[in-house]
Amino acid sequence: MQNSGDGCRAIADNAEMATEEPEAEVTLEEIEAVMTERHTALGLVIDMAGSLEYTLTGVFCALVGSKFAIVVAAGQSADWLIGNCRSLARVHYEMTDEQRAAIVAALDMAAEASRARNTLVHANKSGSAVPGGRLFTIKAKRGSHLWVSQSWTPAEIRDVAMKLARASGDLRHAIEVAMGQQVMAIGDALAWEEQRRAESAGLQESSDSSQT
Repeated sequence: MQNSGDGCRAIADNAEMATEEPEAEVTLEEIEAVMTERHTALGLVIDMAGSLEYTLTGVFCALVGSKFAIVVAAGQSADWLIGNCRSLARVHYEMTDEQRAAIVAALDMAAEASRARNTLVHANKSGSAVPGGRLFTIKAKRGSHLWVSQSWTPAEIRDVAMKLARASGDLRHAIEVAMGQQVMAIGDALAWEEQRRAESAGLQESSDSSQT
């Protein structure tokens, strides 16, 4: 991944980068192949980001230690979940220092991968149709008038997906080592109970109907 300058210059740089690779003599099949490779890599990023957010939601509920925490965590962004999980982990003194450090390290990895995911998903994009051509992203810097431009090969995009997957796996492993393998079920407990209540009510209604 390559970074260019900020501000208005970044917009010009982005346009120059988008044309720096020759487009001549590119067949329709080659263009389709490039687009398929790029979109497949982006789809993998989205897929792994969803898995990470699910893991983060479960970890938040585990750290709070209540099945009711899902009501607060559900639908929150990855940034919100990471920040609050980090705060909870740092003061969870029922764990050892090493266990807390492992959870925070996995959260730091998740934060870095999520920032790259946000750029790839939400930034304005352009890309070369040449086989192996880069994808270019440009987005505003929060709280600033400056812009940030980056370029990505398909391999670099796939690497973001793998980092998201590794962060999810490392985080799940760290929380289970610290709190037990069953702890990640806390976030699903309310949904399971609701399902059982609905099934019981349905069986009771069916029984009542058969007796009338």
